[in-house]
Amino acid sequence: MDEAKVKLSIMRYHEATEVTSHYIMFKDNAENIPCNTKFCEEFKRLTGKKLPCMNIKKYYCEQAARLGECYVYYCPIGFCHWIAPIISEGRIQGAVYGGPVLITDKQEYLFEELVAKNDIPLKEAHDLYIYLESIQQIKPQRVTALSEMLLLVSKSVSDIEYVKSIDHQTLVNKQQEELYQSINRIKENLSISNIKYSIDKEKYLLSAIEDLNIEETKQILNEILVELFASGGEDTDILITRILELVVILSKGALAGGVNYVEVFWLNGICMKEIFEINTIEELYLWLTPMLERFMDLLFKNREIKYADIIHKACMYIKENYMNKITLEDVAGIAKVTPNYLSKIFKESMGKTFTHYLNLIRIENSKKMLMHEDMTLEEIAIKSGFTDQSYFTKVFKKLMDISPKKYRQSYIRHSQDLD
Repeated sequence: MDEAKVKLSIMRYHEATEVTSHYIMFKDNAENIPCNTKFCEEFKRLTGKKLPCMNIKKYYCEQAARLGECYVYYCPIGFCHWIAPIISEGRIQGAVYGGPVLITDKQEYLFEELVAKNDIPLKEAHDLYIYLESIQQIKPQRVTALSEMLLLVSKSVSDIEYVKSIDHQTLVNKQQEELYQSINRIKENLSISNIKYSIDKEKYLLSAIEDLNIEETKQILNEILVELFASGGEDTDILITRILELVVILSKGALAGGVNYVEVFWLNGICMKEIFEINTIEELYLWLTPMLERFMDLLFKNREIKYADIIHKACMYIKENYMNKITLEDVAGIAKVTPNYLSKIFKESMGKTFTHYLNLIRIENSKKMLMHEDMTLEEIAIKSGFTDQSYFTKVFKKLMDISPKKYRQSYIRHSQDLD
């Protein structure tokens, strides 16, 4: 790890923010890392106490690494700090940190309690109070912004694998927080006995998956999870059973949506293995979101590639069998997807409905047959895949703006003119 880069990064952070900020490498094995403020130095002199600054920094640095964020905390003296880890070679090598600062007015700072708790004489306490001027006072909103900026510094001097992991963890935390809030809102408005799991939502979920509607899928999935956790109480075994049922539903949706069965069964295997290692509801919360993300990736990732393969199979079958009776169900079976799924992606990829495309292929082939005067319109209609001449004429006129009879006459006249 490049310590010079760390030093330069925190120096730039300090220059940009104009707040006290430092870095520390834990390999230094220093027992105490003072804040280097006049207040802390005077407090130490008056009380003779050796505050565990290093242990505090290490502890909150570990919390920051675990949560994937910059951790804001208060030291024993009551000042606000924020800290983020430096990760290299798969472990915490050090930390970048900001503070100390006050996020309240100096008049609101619990100075009297600090003096009384540490038996500081009033005369010395007066001198100590003067040193409060050396502590910056900033608003809480700014501390939040400063901590977010420091996390960027932490990322810039840490291994890329760690950066990816905390970005993922941040997303997971956000999703979990949204889930917690949704559950709490329901519990506030209804008694637990009135919260019932809706089987209908499972049908809506499958429909949304087949329709390739990712936003609706996520919304319905979130509603199902809220109902599961809100109605499941504290019984982990019941919740695990219900979540496994949900995994089965997602697997059915994935298969119906054209996902390769090998991929689905592989993910199912991972899910079964991991979920039975869970012992608490808290672990279940943390496990659930990333697992559902895997299913979302399976369902919606590389949709364009999957579309192309399915549409190619469908179009080839239509072109080779247009003269026969063809249904959406027939072609869906060939492409190994559900009829709803095929109908949806056909419209999105081809810009026209399945029926419209099928009729276009049939009409294009009928135009070739109309060049032969010895074939009747009824024969052409049947050989083009239409049930009767009347329907053939209706479709032909709608697509070509001319009847098949007039189209044939126009072709014959044009051929005679050429002769």
